[in-house]
Amino acid sequence: TQSRSSAASDVYKRQPGTTIEVADLFFNVPARRKFLRGEQTEAANLLQQIEILAVAHPGISFICRRDDREVFRLAATEDLAVRLRDLHGEAFLGKLIKVPPLESHGVRVHGWIARPGEGRSDRTRQMTFVNGRIIRSPVLSLPLREACDGVLAKGLHPPAVLFFEIDPAAVDCNVHPAKREVRFRDPGVIRAAALE
Repeated sequence: TQSRSSAASDVYKRQPGTTIEVADLFFNVPARRKFLRGEQTEAANLLQQIEILAVAHPGISFICRRDDREVFRLAATEDLAVRLRDLHGEAFLGKLIKVPPLESHGVRVHGWIARPGEGRSDRTRQMTFVNGRIIRSPVLSLPLREACDGVLAKGLHPPAVLFFEIDPAAVDCNVHPAKREVRFRDPGVIRAAALE
C-alpha cells in the first residue's frame, strides 16, 4: 500500500486539476451504511451529480472513472451544446433548441429547451441553474410545463438546461441542507422570466 504522504506527492506530479477519490467512506460512521441503497443506484446518483457539475462548468474538463473503467471523458469547451452532446449524445441535443440570452425584470436567462412535443416521463433531463447552482423549484419547473400545454402529453416533462442569473440578494439558499432548493424574494419575477 502507498503511504498517504507519497500518495499526496504523486498527485502533484500530474497535470494541474482536482482529483476526488472516495475510499473507506464509512470508516468513522459505519451506522450510515445501512441507509444506502443498492450499489447500482448509488453509483447512478453519483454519476448524475458529476454530470450536473459538468453541465454547470463546461469550461472545465472532466474524466470520470469507476472501478478502473472510464465512464466518460469530457474536454473543456466554451460551447454548452458541445458539452450536452458529449454527455447525452447527438440525438438528445437534436431534441433541443437554443434559448438566446435574454433579460427580463433583472433576471438573465440562457440555455437550451425541448422542441415542441418533446418530453420525458421524468425530470432527469430538466436542469435549472440559479447563479451556477442546480436548483429544483416549482417556480422554475411549472412555467416550463405550462409553456408546453397543448403540445406535450400530460405526464411528460420537457427536457431543458436553463441558466438563470439573478441578484444573489434576491435568493435565499439556506432553505435546504444540500442547497438544492431556494426561496426567491420575488417568485413572480422568476416565473415571468421563465415563461418568456
